[in-house]
Amino acid sequence: ALGLVETAHNRCARGLVLSDDELRQIYEVRAQLEGYAAEQIARAKISMRARLQKLMERMRKAANNSDSAAFSEHNTSFHRAILEATGNDTLVGLWEGLNVKSRTMLNVVRHRADLIAVTDSHQKLVDALESGSPARARAAAIAHVLDNKP
Repeated sequence: ALGLVETAHNRCARGLVLSDDELRQIYEVRAQLEGYAAEQIARAKISMRARLQKLMERMRKAANNSDSAAFSEHNTSFHRAILEATGNDTLVGLWEGLNVKSRTMLNVVRHRADLIAVTDSHQKLVDALESGSPARARAAAIAHVLDNKP
């Protein structure tokens, strides 16, 4: 379900190994999906500040404890909340198909990300979502994802 195991017909299952290039491609597609979602949220003037700040606090606690698994969980919840707020099930399904949680965990562990800095980088996105400017929200979401890609 997380996209970390592949199976071949009449063969055993094995762990899936993603290259940095494949991971970057996933982040590039993810950036466009999240940019679209952010644009829709800003256009509809849906306020998410309180909910997203709470998720950022959870990310920060995990980051302070160097708990990359919990960090990845809360980071994914943050981004999923934005996608779900659009009410667009197709968009959410496409995003979930990217296996964002497992890809985030892989990126965090493989590249030893500064989890505090990554947590702090979410604030610009929250501010852009609350600005009411669809263009600003879209740009901030895309930049946020691409700034954190491998």
